Amino acid sequence: MEQPLLAPHPACQKPLSSAAAALRLLGAAAVGLLLGLLLGSSELLVDSGARGRAPQGRARAVHLPAAPIVRALSTLPAVAVSHKGVAGSKRVLLKRGEVPHIAQFAQSTLGRGAVVERHRHTGLMEVYFVEGGSAAFTLGGKAHALEVGHMIAIPEGTEHWLNVTGPSELRLTYFMIDLN
Repeated sequence: MEQPLLAPHPACQKPLSSAAAALRLLGAAAVGLLLGLLLGSSELLVDSGARGRAPQGRARAVHLPAAPIVRALSTLPAVAVSHKGVAGSKRVLLKRGEVPHIAQFAQSTLGRGAVVERHRHTGLMEVYFVEGGSAAFTLGGKAHALEVGHMIAIPEGTEHWLNVTGPSELRLTYFMIDLN
């Protein structure tokens, strides 16, 4: 059974797994996007106080894409990963501002033995899916062995790091959710 990583949802008082929390966030973004499209608007007002980051009732405009975004991973340039000293690259499919609440959607490749140093994110949640290789992700001091087909959702503010553990490079597809 999956260990819950987040506090219980106030409406049902049941713990949410990290995967359920990520799906809830994505579901909220999708509902917002659909409402905007149904209303024929390219902007949607979002209550930014829903997570306690701003006083209730304060809303901000979220720009919605005017047309579908279609990109092929193979045509995107490989750029260096954001973490200093890490041998690897990423191809960014979506960047901040292109889709509401998505700070980045990308595929990253890290070399054998690569180590991403311990860090944390404010205002972001990360969700990784392992497509190749294996790694040890450590969240809040607890190691999680991941291999092909596994996913991990990292809540905002959680200290985390990873080590590529297998004999081959690690390939991750991931997205970062903007919680602000």
